[in-house]
Amino acid sequence: MRPIMWLLSAATSALALQAGVPGWYKPLLGVPRTTQFHRTLRAGEATSSVVLSATQSNVLGGLYPENGTIAWRYLFEENDPVLVYKAQDSHVAFLSGPGGSSLRLLDVHTGHLISETFLHPPASGRLLEPATVGVALAFGSDDAIYALTNGHTLRRVQRSTGDVVWGWTAPDHTSLVVYSDVVTTPDAIYLLGLAKSFASYTLHIATISPATGELVHETSVPSSITGGPQDLIVLSRPSSPRRVVAWLEQGRIHSVALDSQLHSAKAIKPTVNKGSTYLRLQDVGIRDEGLFVGIKDDGSARVVKLTEDGSLKSIWEFSDSATSPKYTESIFTGGRDKDGYPYIARVFWSHVFGKASAHVFAPHLAEGKGLVTGFTFPFKTEKDGIIVHAALDATTLPSGDATEDTETYKRILSRLVLTTSTGSVQLWVQDKLEWTREEGLASVTAAGWVKLGDGGVSSGQVEMEEHESFAHRLARQIKDAQGFPAYVIKFVKRFVSGNYDSSPLPAVPSSSSLQANSTTTISRDQFGFRKLIVAGTSHGKLYALDSTLGEVVWSRVFGLGWAGEVGGHVVPLKVFVVRGVAEVADAQNEGHRGPEVVVVAQRKANNGLVDTVLYHVDALTGEDISIPLDGSSDSKSPSRSNSVLEGRDIVAGPLVEAYLVSIDPSTSTSPSSSSSPSTYTKFLVVLDEFLQFNVYPPPSPASLKHFTEHVLPTLHIPLRTGKLGNRKLTGHRVGREKEFTGKHIAFPVWSGVVETGEDIVGLVTRGSFGSNALVAGQSESGNVVGGEVVASFGKVLANRTTLYKYLNPNAIVLLTSSSPSSSPTSSSTPSGSNLHQPRRCGVYVVDGVKGTILYRALLPADGERGCNVKAVLTENWLVYEYYDPGIEKGYRVVSVEFYEGKKADDSIRSSELSSYSNQTTEFSVYEQSFVFPKGVTALAMTSTKFGMTVKDIVVATTNGQIQTFPRRFLDPRRPTNRKPTNEEQSEEWLIAYDPVIPDDPKRVLSHEHYVARIRKIITSPSLLESTSLVFAYGLDLFGSGTAPSKTFDVLSEGFNKANLVGTLSALSLGIVIVRPMVRRKKLREKWYDS
Repeated sequence: MRPIMWLLSAATSALALQAGVPGWYKPLLGVPRTTQFHRTLRAGEATSSVVLSATQSNVLGGLYPENGTIAWRYLFEENDPVLVYKAQDSHVAFLSGPGGSSLRLLDVHTGHLISETFLHPPASGRLLEPATVGVALAFGSDDAIYALTNGHTLRRVQRSTGDVVWGWTAPDHTSLVVYSDVVTTPDAIYLLGLAKSFASYTLHIATISPATGELVHETSVPSSITGGPQDLIVLSRPSSPRRVVAWLEQGRIHSVALDSQLHSAKAIKPTVNKGSTYLRLQDVGIRDEGLFVGIKDDGSARVVKLTEDGSLKSIWEFSDSATSPKYTESIFTGGRDKDGYPYIARVFWSHVFGKASAHVFAPHLAEGKGLVTGFTFPFKTEKDGIIVHAALDATTLPSGDATEDTETYKRILSRLVLTTSTGSVQLWVQDKLEWTREEGLASVTAAGWVKLGDGGVSSGQVEMEEHESFAHRLARQIKDAQGFPAYVIKFVKRFVSGNYDSSPLPAVPSSSSLQANSTTTISRDQFGFRKLIVAGTSHGKLYALDSTLGEVVWSRVFGLGWAGEVGGHVVPLKVFVVRGVAEVADAQNEGHRGPEVVVVAQRKANNGLVDTVLYHVDALTGEDISIPLDGSSDSKSPSRSNSVLEGRDIVAGPLVEAYLVSIDPSTSTSPSSSSSPSTYTKFLVVLDEFLQFNVYPPPSPASLKHFTEHVLPTLHIPLRTGKLGNRKLTGHRVGREKEFTGKHIAFPVWSGVVETGEDIVGLVTRGSFGSNALVAGQSESGNVVGGEVVASFGKVLANRTTLYKYLNPNAIVLLTSSSPSSSPTSSSTPSGSNLHQPRRCGVYVVDGVKGTILYRALLPADGERGCNVKAVLTENWLVYEYYDPGIEKGYRVVSVEFYEGKKADDSIRSSELSSYSNQTTEFSVYEQSFVFPKGVTALAMTSTKFGMTVKDIVVATTNGQIQTFPRRFLDPRRPTNRKPTNEEQSEEWLIAYDPVIPDDPKRVLSHEHYVARIRKIITSPSLLESTSLVFAYGLDLFGSGTAPSKTFDVLSEGFNKANLVGTLSALSLGIVIVRPMVRRKKLREKWYDS
C-alpha cells in the first residue's frame, strides 16, 4: 500500500505549491571547528545548557542539547573571520576580523546582540599564521572584557555598553614579541607572549594595571619553547587567586606563578616538574579548574592537576591509553556538571569491539581520589566517518545500593557531542544516540536530480513472486487489499471537500531498510514532485535527499583508496545520471533496482598527489555498482552497503573536464552476462591533463564501434587553457585513431576569443548536458536543442509577424576578468556601463565549435568583489547580473535575446545549421539593462517537462531570500519611449519599460526563512507542465516548487468539487430515468408510423 499512500500525499504537495508554501528549509551551522557545552544558572537551582560551536563556515551558533535544533546563529562575512570566543555566565564574547578588529557580545541562549565594538580598522589588522595567534579574550571580575588584538594591543571594554575604557599598546610592537593570552586577577592583568630566539621561543610576561591600563612590569622568563603559543597552558583554582602558566620543555613540565614576585624578583626561575616526561600538553577546556592532560611518548595519557601549593601533580592515568593497533588515537575533552565539578573524558574507537568507547574521569569522587567509568556506544564509523572532536557534559547519579553519604558508589552519566570527519554532529547519552545533524551538507560541491519510477514492482519483488506458492501469493494479495476501502473513503472525502491535509506525506524509507530489503522501493508521487537529490560534500560524504521533505534517504562515505595510508580527502566535482528510469526497465536482468549515478571526484592525498575517482551507485539505495574499467571480470568486489564507498581510479592525475555523452540505443546489444555494461546508452568521457579520453562505463564492442565511427568525429570540446590569471578558450577535436597509450586524444584546433590580459573565470553552458558537443552522438530531433526542450521556435508579434529564436546548440557563455593595466576596450556594452573604469569584467557568448564571438559586453568591476558576474543561458535568452560601482551605485541585470535574421520573419533554422555555416552569424540581438533590487549569489532558470510554460529566473539574494522574477519584466523588447499598443499588451504581454525591476514579496519562495549563503540553484521539471522544482544549496539547503504561469493544469483549492459531483450525479440520474421513457416513446412512434 506504500505507493497508494504516496499517491495520496501528492495532493498535499500540489496544494502547498499552489499556495506558494516552501517545500522545506534546512538551516545549518557548518562543520564545527570547536564545540563545547555551556551551562548557566536559571531561577532557583535550575540550570540551562547550550552547545556552542564555531564552524568552518565562519558561523558561531548555539544548539539545544535536547533535540539538536539551532537556538541561534551569528553569520560572519567572508572578510570578517571569527577568531576566538569565550563564554561566561549568560554571555558569549568573540573577536573577529583581521587581527581581531571587532568585538561583539551576545546572549548565550538567544544570540541577541548586546554590544558591538570596532577595535581597529580591518586594514590595519596584523596578519599572523595561524590567524588565531595574537588574539585572546578574558572576562574581568567586574563588568569588563579584556581583548587582546594584533598580538600587541590590550583593551578594556565595558560589557553592557561596548565602550572602550582604556587601551594599551606595546611600546615596540614591531619587536619579536607576540602576545597570545590574557590572564586576569583582581590585582593585575597579565599578557603572555613569546619572543622569537634562534631555535625556540622565550616566554615574555607583561603586567598591566586593570584600573588604568598602565604597564606595571614586564619580564622574560628563561625558557626554550619549541611548539608555539599552543604549548602554553594557564591554570587556576576556583578557591584561589593564584595563576600558574605551564609549558613543556625537553619533555619536562615547567611552570611559573603569575603573582607579585614577578615584579620584585631580579631573575625568574621556572619550577621544573621532576615527574614523568611528556610528548605534549593538551588543554581540555577546564584549565580554570587546574586540570589538563599530559600525553607521554608512548601515547598514554595522564591527568595533571594544579595543587593548592602551586605545584603540578599527576593524579590519574587512563588505563590502556598507550598507542596500540587495537584502537585509534584518543580524543580528550573536559566538561562540568550542574554543580560545577569537572570531568575529563577519553574517547576512542576500538578495532577489537568495532565500537567507540568513552572513559570519563571525575576527580572529585572517591573522597578526592578520582573515579572513572567507561562504556561503549555503537558509533557507525563506516557511515559517519572518524571522530575528530568531542564535547562533554556529565553528572553523577547514585547507584542502586548507594546512600546519600556513600559517594563511592555514585556512577557518572555523561553526554557527548561528537564531530566527525564527514561533518556529522551527534549527541550521545551514554550508549544511546539522541540526535544527529548532518552539518556536512553545508559544504555541498556537486548535486544533481534523479527521477524516480512510478512505484511499480521492483526486481526484488519480481524474483520473490516468481518463487512463491499459491497460498503465499493469495495471502499477500489479501494483505495488500486491506487498505483499499480506507483509500476509497479518503479519495471520496478528498475529492468532495478539496481538503488534502488529511493525507500527510509518508516517511521516507531509511537507508538501512532500503539496503537490507530488496523489495523496499521509493517512488515518485502523482505529480512528479518527489525526486532524489544526490549531493556530494567536500567532507567526503555522498547524500541522497528526498526533494519533497529534504530528509536524508541514504548516505555513503567516500573511501580514500590507497590514500588512506597517508591521509587525504575527496572532493566531488560533478554528478551524472548514467541510467535513468527510462533505461532501468531495459536493464532489469542486470539486477539493479533503480537509476544509477556516477560521481566524478578528485582525491587529494596529504603527500600532494591528486587523482580522479569515479563512484558509481544505485540512486535508490546508495549501493556500490561500479564496473571494472577494462570491462573484464571484476578484480575488486564493489564495496558493501555497510562500508565506505570505494571508487574506481580512472585518471592518475587531476581532472580537466568530464562530459556525459549519449549514443543511439539501437547500437547496444543484449548482454550475455549480468555484469555486462552493454545496455548503457550514456557514458562519461573524462579528460585527463594529457587530454586523453577515458570512458566509463566501458562500452560494449558495438557501442564502442558506434562511438568511434559516429560520435567522435562530431565532438567539439572547448576548454580553458593556460595559467591562472591568463586563461584562454581553446577548441579541441578528437582523433579517430588511438594513440600509443591506447586512448583517443583531443588536439587543439583554435584558440583565443578573449583579449590579451583577460582571464576566463567562469564558463556557463545551457541545458543538462551542456553544449551540443556533449550530446553529439544523440541526434536532436523534435523540440530538443542543446539538451533543452523548446516548445516554440518563434515569437508571434502583434502585427502577426514572427521573430524566430536563434537556437545555437553550441553556444556557451564566458565570464572574464581583466587586470587594470590590460583592460580591453569595446563599444559593445550594456547601457549604464562606464567606459573609463580601469578594470573590466567581460561576458561573452561564443560558438563552442569554431570560437566565433556571438555577443560581447564589458562591465565595470567592483573594487571589493572584483568580477562577480552571475549569468544563465536558456534557449535564446541570456541573463546576467553584476554590480555597478559608478556614480549611481547598485546592482544591474541585463536581459539579452537572440533572434534569427535581421528582421521579423527571417528564418535560418539555426538549430539545424552546421556551426561552419556562414549563416550562424545572421541574427539580431535585443538587450536591455535594469536596476535590480538586490544582490545575487546564485542564478538559475525554471525548467518544465515540455518547455511550454513561460520561464522565470530564480535568484538567491544577498539578504537570504529565494525569489523568482517573471520574464515579462525582463523582456528586452519592452518599449522605452512609448506606450505599448493594445495588441502588444494582449498578444505579447508587453509592458512599458521601467528601469527598476519591481520587488514583489509574493514571489519570494522562501517566505520568512533566511536561506543563508546560497552558492548554486538547480532546477528540474515535474510531471506537471506548470511546475518547476527548485533546489538551492550553500550554507543552508532549500527545496520548493514554483509555477511561473500559475498551476493551469491542477484544479485550484477553491474549486467547487461538490457542485461538479452533484451536477454529474444529477445528469447521470436524469439519463437513467429518461432513457427508458425515450425508448418507449420511440417504440410507440414506430407502431403509429406503421
